[in-house]
Amino acid sequence: LWRCSDLKMLLETHNLQQHVSMATRTTSGTCGLLDHVINRADSSRVSNVIVSLTYGVSDHDLVTG
Repeated sequence: LWRCSDLKMLLETHNLQQHVSMATRTTSGTCGLLDHVINRADSSRVSNVIVSLTYGVSDHDLVTG
């Protein structure tokens, strides 16, 4: 079973950065960060990652950047 601290340590070990910082899947009982955008921490290729609501069209929110 993975924990958030395990993922954070793995990313730091390999000089990687996670750009999604809020829940991306919401159901009536839960919400969670399931979608990830990861790149090298020293890269500027990914910026301004935005999570937009899909208003019931999907249980996953739209991730753009």
